[in-house]
Amino acid sequence: MNHLTIINDPTDPRVGDYSLLKQKEIIREHFIADHEKTVIRMLESDIEVISLFCVEKYLDKHRSIIEDKLPVNVPIYSASEQVFQNTVGYAVHRGFLAIGRIPPDWNFPGRSPMIIATNEIADAENMGSIIRTATAFGIEQLITDSYSCSPFLRRSVRVSMGNIFYTKIRRSSQLADDLKQLKSEGYKVIGLSLPLSDRLHQTTTLDKFPFPDKSLIVLGNEANGLHENIQEVCDRFLTIPMNPLVDSLNVSHSLAVVLGQSWIQRRLE
Repeated sequence: MNHLTIINDPTDPRVGDYSLLKQKEIIREHFIADHEKTVIRMLESDIEVISLFCVEKYLDKHRSIIEDKLPVNVPIYSASEQVFQNTVGYAVHRGFLAIGRIPPDWNFPGRSPMIIATNEIADAENMGSIIRTATAFGIEQLITDSYSCSPFLRRSVRVSMGNIFYTKIRRSSQLADDLKQLKSEGYKVIGLSLPLSDRLHQTTTLDKFPFPDKSLIVLGNEANGLHENIQEVCDRFLTIPMNPLVDSLNVSHSLAVVLGQSWIQRRLE
């Protein structure tokens, strides 16, 4: 197994990055995976692992995959449960963490038949759920704008259940321009939205919408919807028929409904 270091002091600088769990996250070039299944999926992916930190029982439980997947130069740190919890700042559900390096943005433009873009999705758990949902329906490419949270925030990575490691992500500083470029590549830009009174002529309900061969679905902020400049780029706006007693669905739940319908439609063609 890789070089193993026993940590006896929760302030040991070698595991200082793991103490960030107690603080507000500042995304730099790396991220923390803090769930057992998520760490295992990271080991199985092409993500560069910087280090592992765990309690001893997880070394024994996952010895085979660690020896098989983890490069020998990657350090492994182990500690008692008490020292581990004092390091990260609270009692975590699983004592198995890892730090990975955020991969570079995927080359633009895309070639997938369907791409997801986010406009001001600021909640990390929503972002993680969007990624997990997209992966469930075979979507591998995601564009996030500068108003959206980083997909590599700890809560986002955890909620994605590691599916983020199989997602090509582009952080866009000018989302409208990127959407226009993709339109020039033949994509139809579809805004997922509540009915917009001034754009009803561009609005279609999900049950009546034939998905084009190349679709780019844009998700907006739950409170404010899509920014005006993003609306201007959209070819169509898609709404979900629902009980009028309910104003709206959670953004990731809405995406699941839409992608489920698209999945069925593609298989009936």
